[in-house]
Amino acid sequence: MATKRATRTISLEEWEEKTQLSEKQLASVQDIKDACLDLPLPSSWYFNDKSFASPALISSGGRTPDASSLHLMTPVNAGTLSSQLRAIKRNRSASNLLNDSQVAALERQLSLDIGTDKPIETLQQFYDWFAVKEKEMEQGQEDVYRHYMSNVQFYQSACVDLLSDLEATNTLFQDLLQDYGFVENQTKSLQSICEQLLHEQEHYTHLADALTERLAYFNQLEPITKSLNAPGDNICLQPDFIPMLEKLDECIQYMNDHLNYHDAELYLMRFRQCLTRGMTLIKMYAITAIKNVGYESYKQIMSQASDPTITLSKQTTLFLVKFKGMAAKIKTLTDQLEKRGRDHKEYHDLYKEIVHVYIQTRQQVLSPIITRRVIELGATGNDLLAFARQGSAYIMSLCTDEYNLFYSFFHSGEAELDGHLELLTSYLHDYIRPRIIHETSIPVLSELCTIFDLYVQEDFQAGVARQSDRREPDFGHLIQNVLEDAQSRLVFRAQRYIQTDIHSYQNQPDDLLQKSPFAQEPMDNNPSPSQHALSSSGNGPATLTIEEDAAAETPMPQDTTVSNALPSSTSPTSSVPNASPTLSDPSWYPTLQKTLWLLSKLYRCVQTPVFEDLAQEAITVCTTSLKMASETLKVKVRRTSRKIEQAQTGSFF
Repeated sequence: MATKRATRTISLEEWEEKTQLSEKQLASVQDIKDACLDLPLPSSWYFNDKSFASPALISSGGRTPDASSLHLMTPVNAGTLSSQLRAIKRNRSASNLLNDSQVAALERQLSLDIGTDKPIETLQQFYDWFAVKEKEMEQGQEDVYRHYMSNVQFYQSACVDLLSDLEATNTLFQDLLQDYGFVENQTKSLQSICEQLLHEQEHYTHLADALTERLAYFNQLEPITKSLNAPGDNICLQPDFIPMLEKLDECIQYMNDHLNYHDAELYLMRFRQCLTRGMTLIKMYAITAIKNVGYESYKQIMSQASDPTITLSKQTTLFLVKFKGMAAKIKTLTDQLEKRGRDHKEYHDLYKEIVHVYIQTRQQVLSPIITRRVIELGATGNDLLAFARQGSAYIMSLCTDEYNLFYSFFHSGEAELDGHLELLTSYLHDYIRPRIIHETSIPVLSELCTIFDLYVQEDFQAGVARQSDRREPDFGHLIQNVLEDAQSRLVFRAQRYIQTDIHSYQNQPDDLLQKSPFAQEPMDNNPSPSQHALSSSGNGPATLTIEEDAAAETPMPQDTTVSNALPSSTSPTSSVPNASPTLSDPSWYPTLQKTLWLLSKLYRCVQTPVFEDLAQEAITVCTTSLKMASETLKVKVRRTSRKIEQAQTGSFF
């Protein structure tokens, strides 16, 4: 009796691997699958007289009926039917075109169309008709489902038969595969088995190395977490703190690039928590260190306030050195926070918080020092110009120190720094503004505008000549408010001067007794600038010619008509608060002298449009004054001529 050989079953994966279908065969299987999904419905379902009015037939998954039967499948609207019935009644009562028999026939036809024995006249009849139709629709829908269910059962039985055939075929293939494997195993030699084992060993070795390399990033989590959670406030000062942050960046980037790894998202979240912890440690240390230094400085200021041996400049230098001593450590940490804050708003907010605390601390330290210094400068006397020069120089020097100190702590934060410098400048502005408002001397106000405008022009020239990309400190925009106050006060005083000293000027007898320059004995071939001005004014209105240098930033030349005839802004007369113009030529009429003097004080001290308006106003008033003086002089000359003629006539006789 023959012994039956043992057979080995084959798995589904091996079956799929050994019996792979071609693309054409796969396409055929897909076509069969798609055809089975869309099964046809019975044709009688579309033309059932009782179900054509059901809305469910239209929304079911059957084929779309043709246009000839589309109107049969549309349900009759009850409102339309009622309107038609009412119209029929109205037409009947309003017209004699239709007789009663035709109307009755029409009503019967409509009743047959909607499936009722008699016309619908009441709401209850409509509800009864609607309930009957609803029941018919439900029954029609169930018929469709029953028919569809029978088709599904038929296809299911066919699929069961197909599966049984496939199982039988699979059994045959398994028998063939077992026979083939038996033959193959008998023909393989020990060498092939050893080679396979060697290949597997090499593969596993490479796999282990790759796993070790990849697990190195995962293994960094535990030591980093322990380091960040270690006790102490100076963790961020340890030598391995910044390299640890850089390693955290690498791990986060690696997890972002390999989110398909097991637990990669969990490790990514923990690495980010560690990085947030590190950034928070930097913020806490920086804020604590800045506040401690600021508190010590403030206490020292309060304790040394009554010590006359320690000046304010020494205190400022001492506190500046204290902050610079810790700047290197803070800057190294803030650089790490700023670098990561470009891509993460939460880290940027931590950086901004450190900047805010730094500026607030510096303001607390400098506020009493600046206040005392400004009061000391203002209490030296009533010299407003000296106070403006010294105060502006002090504030500019202080702002320069603050600018350099800020960038020794941080790399960015221009907006916060500008606000800090503006607050420091406001101490000078708040103190000098009342004095500017109460100042009445035009030379003093003109010199003030010149002093403040120097800083604005220096910043403008520095901005034009600057070649590097590094931002340099600008003091001009900080002093702009003080300059505008001085210019406004100067314009107001100039307008008042035009009205009181030029327009309302009353000529004196001595003003008309001045000798004319044309009466001097030899006529000079090289007349003086004042003579040239008067000679040119004889044929027309007097004009003030001021030659400007090619560079708009240079001061007014000293060889101009105004500088030769009038005192400059730096003359001793200009430093006197109530100084008046000095007549450099006795032949000049006082209003002309005052006008030229006023224009010399306004030139380049106010904006060009404002200067042009004031110059036009002053020249117009001066011209009117000169005309009035000319008329007075003519009358006086006529009187003098008559007296001379009368005297000559009397002596002759």
